[in-house]
Amino acid sequence: MDPINLAIAAAVSAKGAEMAVTRAPVAWRGFLRVLRDRLAREKQAAELLEQAQTSRKPATVQSLAEEISRIRQADTNFDQELRRAWSLVVATSPQLSNTTNIMTGSVGGHLIQANEVSGIMSFGDVEAAPTPPPDGQTR
Repeated sequence: MDPINLAIAAAVSAKGAEMAVTRAPVAWRGFLRVLRDRLAREKQAAELLEQAQTSRKPATVQSLAEEISRIRQADTNFDQELRRAWSLVVATSPQLSNTTNIMTGSVGGHLIQANEVSGIMSFGDVEAAPTPPPDGQTR
């Protein structure tokens, strides 16, 4: 799957949309209009878009990304229009730039997603999960 699909799906989730609207409101509204207009033609896609805008669940974001991917592959005009609209959001939003950090699932330690870090970062030790014994042995 093209990574842009997951980036788009993550951006329309509640937190991503909030960030994009405050940083690039005109470009964001144009992008969302392109996405909504096309996804509205298909019930499942429209429902996933609505869910992604009110939910931050990774499974919803992943499902929306897969649906966007499917539609983009089937509709080259939509693909081109969506890429153009997304590039405007990225170009006009200093915080989005060309960096895309996406994390789904659980994290067993520290997770840092950053475009730029200056200075020292320290988060302390992470307690490691116990190592399972070799096959056939008990502790």
